Amino acid sequence: MRYSYRNPKKRKQPDAVLHQLQRFENGLQHLQHKIILVENKDFTYSKLEKLKSRKTIDLLFSEGKSVSKYPLRLVYAPTEGANEKVVFGVSVSKKYFKNASDRNYLKRVLRECYRLNKHLLHENTDKPYAFMFFYQTNELLTYQEIEEKTIQLFEKWVAEKNS
Repeated sequence: MRYSYRNPKKRKQPDAVLHQLQRFENGLQHLQHKIILVENKDFTYSKLEKLKSRKTIDLLFSEGKSVSKYPLRLVYAPTEGANEKVVFGVSVSKKYFKNASDRNYLKRVLRECYRLNKHLLHENTDKPYAFMFFYQTNELLTYQEIEEKTIQLFEKWVAEKNS
C-alpha cells in the first residue's frame, strides 16, 4: 500500500480565498482604468517616433533651438519630409552618470515621461519636428520630479513656439 503525503481533505481557508478574490478585483479595476486612458489618448512610443537618423541628429545639433527647465533640456528643429509628426530621442551624459545602469534607468524614465505627456507636443505642432531630450545634472531625481519638470518643459516649449 502506498502512502500519500497530501491530505485530500485539506481545503483553502476562507480568508485565503477572500484575499485572492480581492486581488483579482483590484487587477480588474486597474485594467479598466488603463482601458479608459487608452481610449482617450495614444500612449505609445512606436519605432517610427524614435529619433535614429544621423542626419536628423546632426541637424538638431547644428540648427536646433533649445528650451530648458532644470535639469532637463529640449533641443528641437523642424524637419522636412518626415513620416511622423514628431520624432523623439533621449540622452543622459556619461559625464554625470558613470554607471551605464544609472544612465539606462534615467533614459527609461525620460522616455516614459515623454510617452505619457506627448499629447502636449502633438496637439501644438502643425509641421514635423525632431526633438532631443537631455538630462543635465548629476542629481538622481525621482520619477515624480522628472515628470513634473517634463510637463513644465513641454508647456514652456508650446508657449515659446506660439509667441
